[in-house]
Amino acid sequence: MLTYHGLIHGPTSIGEFIIYFALGLIFGALYLITNRIEIAIICHGLNNLVHILIFLFVYK
Repeated sequence: MLTYHGLIHGPTSIGEFIIYFALGLIFGALYLITNRIEIAIICHGLNNLVHILIFLFVYK
């Protein structure tokens, strides 16, 4: 199941796939540990925010 979610992001290399897969494992583990999907969703959103900020400030 985690693999399918990583594929939704459309990785174009094995490196990207590994990153998406690892993040899926981390977010899944957060859910299993806390039993709250909100925590995994917030962490996913924070991960996205970091990448947006990097893009905005580094690649003006």
